[in-house]
Amino acid sequence: MGLFVVQRNCMAPTYDAFPHERGAFATNVQDLWRTCARRAKWGCIHRVFEKMCLAAPSIDGSSAVTSARNEATGAFLEFAHVLADISGEAILPHFRKPQAVKNKAGLTGFDPVTAADRAAERAIRKAIVQRFPGHGVVGEEYGTIAGEGRYSWLVDPIDGTRAFITGSPLWGTLIALLNRGVPILGLMNQPFTGERCWSEGRHARWRGADGTARRIRTRA
Repeated sequence: MGLFVVQRNCMAPTYDAFPHERGAFATNVQDLWRTCARRAKWGCIHRVFEKMCLAAPSIDGSSAVTSARNEATGAFLEFAHVLADISGEAILPHFRKPQAVKNKAGLTGFDPVTAADRAAERAIRKAIVQRFPGHGVVGEEYGTIAGEGRYSWLVDPIDGTRAFITGSPLWGTLIALLNRGVPILGLMNQPFTGERCWSEGRHARWRGADGTARRIRTRA
């Protein structure tokens, strides 16, 4: 599918043990998320997204079916951009402002969370439930909504909270959509710099603050 999120400020090792063979993808989004949580911190979840995306099996079918699938994916991608805009509006009022920081790891480490993380995820969840009430949602801050069908949204409202609380712009919002456990689109948004990257399965694109978009490619 190509790169659909940008790897930024990540200290965790790559996930060479993650299954990449056809048919080996997690068929249940909760299983996927447990695997991710076991193998990495939330701040590096995008590496798993990227590896799954690069290895995702192609799906054959008639031209009519393919066309319908592409139209549906296009509509979902358009909605993902809406979610990115909504989350950015929730996050930016908190950036580089005095704020309380809570440590979710307790005495075992440092896993910060802020009001911005939670506000952004609440805004994203609300929009998804209103637009696609049957879709599942899996997020960092508020757990899982199982959903009634094949689609589940994966959300990390601020990937790079440590950078966020120091005022560094090396953070972003990650949004992905899975169809029966297989990623079909993903988006990374950085509202402070105005940059955004996304892929819907055919091409990956980057858009700068001036609104100009161009294709991007993976190095491998």
